[in-house]
Amino acid sequence: TGLAGGPLLARLARGATPLALRNARWRLAVGQARRPSGRHRLAVAALVCAVGMTAGMSILVASFDRTMQGWIRRTFQADLYISSDGAQSASTQNRITPSTWRAVLAHPGVGEANVIQVAEVALPAGRTLLVGSDLAFARKHMGFSWRGAPPDAAVFDPDRNAGLALASESFATRFRIRAGDTLAVPTPSGPRPVRVAGIFSDYGNERGSLVVDRRWFVEWFGDELASSLIAFVQPGHPPAAVRDALRERFPGLSILTQGRLRDEVLRIFRQTFALTHALELIGVAVSVLGLALTLVSMLLDRRAELTTLRALGLRRNEIAVATAAEGALIATAGTLLGLAASLGLGVVLVRVINRQTFGWTLELAVPAAPLALLAVGVVGSATAVAWAVGRWGADLPADRESE
Repeated sequence: TGLAGGPLLARLARGATPLALRNARWRLAVGQARRPSGRHRLAVAALVCAVGMTAGMSILVASFDRTMQGWIRRTFQADLYISSDGAQSASTQNRITPSTWRAVLAHPGVGEANVIQVAEVALPAGRTLLVGSDLAFARKHMGFSWRGAPPDAAVFDPDRNAGLALASESFATRFRIRAGDTLAVPTPSGPRPVRVAGIFSDYGNERGSLVVDRRWFVEWFGDELASSLIAFVQPGHPPAAVRDALRERFPGLSILTQGRLRDEVLRIFRQTFALTHALELIGVAVSVLGLALTLVSMLLDRRAELTTLRALGLRRNEIAVATAAEGALIATAGTLLGLAASLGLGVVLVRVINRQTFGWTLELAVPAAPLALLAVGVVGSATAVAWAVGRWGADLPADRESE
């Protein structure tokens, strides 16, 4: 895409020719851009790289954001989410004892609930998570986004789902599993053959997870230690009030309401990409400074021309405006091509690199407003920097030698 910078710059300059016929400053700028030098082409190519990278990452982040928000709405529909106060991830060793979680479920404010059990298991291709869950509860209260839907409802029926499981998309990608495939899961009671009945999207971890009905998990592992609880409150009981009552009785538990958990997940997600945005700004700043250095070198080569223009009566500010117009044309060409490149780069990042890295399928989103703001910012800052360089170059003497 950077190679197309020179032809596009020349085309933009020809399009600006009507302005040049009525304005000497534009005529100077257009005259230089209509015959772009190697330095012009390199400056455009640098901006293409910076804008393309920045806008492509913006597309990736926006796609993550849209996908995550949809996943959060579908997944976190219960009123309360309960785990051990020291639990920081699904694979943590902190568990809730059966006596504790049964006491929680017996609270008068707690209604329908799901007890989640998690164990880390080692498959031939790597370690992953085996999850025990009430699959009928999950079907009723979670909006699954299927990548391979179950052929029937057997996997959700405790009387028919022995040896059946649901796999997350990242699990299927990582272990090269498809719906209908069978694999042996190591457990303390020996290897258990499990057939994958369906594959669903999940963004909780990149290692993937295999979900079986908790009834079989308890049988295989011989314990009922819970990793977390998902609960709805009884009608007429405010979730916050039930949460406070449970916290007072069980100070060792972490209890979050639906709204708090959703906000926390989004906060962590957006905090993760804070460094990405900083790197994007650095890339754009470096490319604009590169444009400034390019203009400096070109003005040094034009010292004799600048001296002649001053002798003909062109003022310092007019030379600066001409240089700013030239910089604006270069920045416009680089920005347009960079945005075009970012669309392709965004698709590669979202559909290829992200899936190879995490095993997640994201919903592609193009953030029009941020990309427009980026374009205005790049062209505006490049024009301002070019004007400053032009002010400096207007005072160059004809006999000045470059160092």
